[in-house]
Amino acid sequence: MKNDKKDSLSIATIGKFQNIKLSQKLDLDVFLLKNLVREYYKLTDTCSTFKKKLSADLRVIFPGYNTIFSNSNSKSSLELLSQYPTPQSILDAPKEDIITIFLTNSKKRHCMGRKYIF
Repeated sequence: MKNDKKDSLSIATIGKFQNIKLSQKLDLDVFLLKNLVREYYKLTDTCSTFKKKLSADLRVIFPGYNTIFSNSNSKSSLELLSQYPTPQSILDAPKEDIITIFLTNSKKRHCMGRKYIF
């Protein structure tokens, strides 16, 4: 049911005279570009869903992990989790290895030249 008088008149005219025309002939490139944009947004939504799931799983498996990292999906955090998947494995890991993970995956790589005392 339409409330707009112009739309109602257009729909009635089409129904009465069956004068249906394509409003615009789509170019193949435009059509493909629109599909790519839809796919991009679908992938972005999927990525966001997985990030939320990781954060929720970390709250259960690693209580307090989300308070240590401002972004649990950062490169440093994900690398740490890939090498040390359990809380105990992080506790048992050599400090040098943990620091190396942070130094090599941090956005502030200019700190790598400094000498750290372990």
